[in-house]
Amino acid sequence: ALAGVTFRPGSVQNFILITDEDDDSTAAQFAAAAAGLAANDTLFNVIGVPNVGNTNATYGVLAANNGGFLFNIADFRANPQPFFTRFTEVKLNEILNQVGNVPEPATLAAFGFG
Repeated sequence: ALAGVTFRPGSVQNFILITDEDDDSTAAQFAAAAAGLAANDTLFNVIGVPNVGNTNATYGVLAANNGGFLFNIADFRANPQPFFTRFTEVKLNEILNQVGNVPEPATLAAFGFG
């Protein structure tokens, strides 16, 4: 998915996968996805179903190796408001911790920071 995509210089590339399925990719497809994320210094998070099928071994590994986390979609389904409040806090902190990237003050204020 990253092939041929361009981003603003200095931007933080931040991908979020939302799924209630485990991963059906081949080993070669998984390796290509992992290489693509690493090559672009991309933050990657998953909202999925931990501990089902190969979710932890694929999506969870991609997230952990790329500055992100595997969030439980059941938490979102049960109570979306606190889930997205926490999810937004985590995402903002990831961006703030990305070397050389600081959000604009208006972005920080929108999330109740600074």
